Amino acid sequence: MAGETDVRSGLLASLACALEATARKPGNVHPGASFADCTYADFLLSARAIAGPLDLVGELGVGGAILAAVEATRRVAPGNTNLGMILLLAPLAAVPAGEDLRAGVARVLAGLTVDDARHAYRAIRLAAPGGLGHAEDQGVEAEPTVTLLDAMRLAAGRDAIARQYADGYEDVFEFVLPALLDSLDRGADIRAAIVAAHVASMARLPDTLIARKRGGAVAEEAARRAAGVESGAGTLEALDAWLRADGHARNPGATADLVAAALFAGLRGGTIDPGEGRNLAAQSYSVRVSKDTLVFSAGHFITYNGGECERVHGHNYRVAVEVRDVLDENRYVFDFIALRDLTKALCDELDHRMLLPADSPLIALEADGPNLVARYRDRRWSFPRDECAVLPLANTTAELLADYLNAGLRAAIAARGLAVPAVVAVEVEECFGQSATAEWRREPSRV
Repeated sequence: MAGETDVRSGLLASLACALEATARKPGNVHPGASFADCTYADFLLSARAIAGPLDLVGELGVGGAILAAVEATRRVAPGNTNLGMILLLAPLAAVPAGEDLRAGVARVLAGLTVDDARHAYRAIRLAAPGGLGHAEDQGVEAEPTVTLLDAMRLAAGRDAIARQYADGYEDVFEFVLPALLDSLDRGADIRAAIVAAHVASMARLPDTLIARKRGGAVAEEAARRAAGVESGAGTLEALDAWLRADGHARNPGATADLVAAALFAGLRGGTIDPGEGRNLAAQSYSVRVSKDTLVFSAGHFITYNGGECERVHGHNYRVAVEVRDVLDENRYVFDFIALRDLTKALCDELDHRMLLPADSPLIALEADGPNLVARYRDRRWSFPRDECAVLPLANTTAELLADYLNAGLRAAIAARGLAVPAVVAVEVEECFGQSATAEWRREPSRV
């Protein structure tokens, strides 16, 4: 098991939120699904926005960092994308490197003050989360007179985030993080492990955001349906459809917040690698799919040579996929039709979109009403938000697009309950004779 990372807490928090958003969890926003008031791009921009404030938690205090992170989020996203995550991540980020995270967060929580509560209340009012309701004692519409920990204890019976404050993040450390690690130990890709942990957490811990919006009976029904997916009696697709059938009032947002906190804990402790699964697999055969339907037409521009920037242009991209592994009980490596359909679904998400990099050090993205603005030095482009695909990439090169599609394909395979092949290679051709391939393999590899 790896040792604790020395990466700054704010960056780890940002990475945890980005990973959580990228996984295709039922009922939540992800690269293939949006809500009416927020998109995957909003979540990626929000993840980046909180890094700086949470890096300063030692100077600002937990409450001050919560408020600063929500203010930073509101500058890049139109609504509440990450309040619950911020509330959970700020105390974790306040634990100094080298200190045991679980013991450290208990110490941080015990030291919270009334000022921390005041700042956190301001942040909650600014974020204006849905389904907040009204509390008779220490409600957020008034100024608090108790510490943030005491205020959270009052809400612990109806809110999963408050419950973590009250019991020292017991759900995160005792259930959600172990569920993530168990999936990774069984060979799952990190995104597939997030989906599995999300479903397992929904099944065991009825989502309190659903309960606040639609009542306890609906939250319990969501838990039963999630348990059905775990047992094989239901499917992820059916659970996702049911959760989305009531607008996004059945959005399991509290569960997503717990998963983000567990990701931070695993990343901080070195028990979660943001790369891939851990199991060894051998292979002897390969299958390849390259069809006329595996295409997408999209606009982009890239930076290069340390500071140059292309003009906006487009390509008719073609995608091919090759997987390698031992033969299964059907005596084939992977079902051709399933491989084709899963890949086509990913291509469709990028088709007729403007591809923008969320992690570029040179291109800045910001919300501007219904548009998304990209800035490079003194150049500025404005695109309709719903016509953009904001990707968790440093550049929209063919190489990184191939890597993005590779990760998405592995996550989609795992979400179907299928075994991820030992080797997955995705080729992206941007024009005839010019292509890039990203290959993933389980480590350590004998391929």
